[in-house]
Amino acid sequence: MNKTKNDKTANPGLRFRQLLRQEITLKQAVVIGSAFIAIAFILLIMFNVMQREESKAVNVSQTGNQAKVQSTGNTLKNTEISPNPFDDSFTAKFESLVKEEVTIQVADVNGKIIYRENIVIEPGMNIYRYTPVKKLASGPYVFRIINNNSILFTAKLICRN
Repeated sequence: MNKTKNDKTANPGLRFRQLLRQEITLKQAVVIGSAFIAIAFILLIMFNVMQREESKAVNVSQTGNQAKVQSTGNTLKNTEISPNPFDDSFTAKFESLVKEEVTIQVADVNGKIIYRENIVIEPGMNIYRYTPVKKLASGPYVFRIINNNSILFTAKLICRN
């Protein structure tokens, strides 16, 4: 019986090595696929944590030209920001449960803080009027009230200059 090169039984050692190479390649593919899944899972977790950090401070609803913000923190509630969109200035009205020092921030969409002021708020209704020192460019901005590096609430505002 003549054996040819195409006969699979011609060289059993070669066939075993080919199968072994295929198995290693399959194992490598499984490892690489698992690594990609793990990286995607980690990125998903990081994204969810960042989203939770940004959104845990407030619930926002908009009707007409007012944004109503209900703080989920312990110290602020019933926040109203108007007008939104705004031209030259806007007013934030909010109820505080305690007297405390807070930081007011206005940031652009890139996160650059363009305005920061420390104020003391009193228990009960507070009114804060923001009038920029220099004219703001048209576009979206983020308004925040922060206490001890915790965001008490945040709202997205639109400037129409």
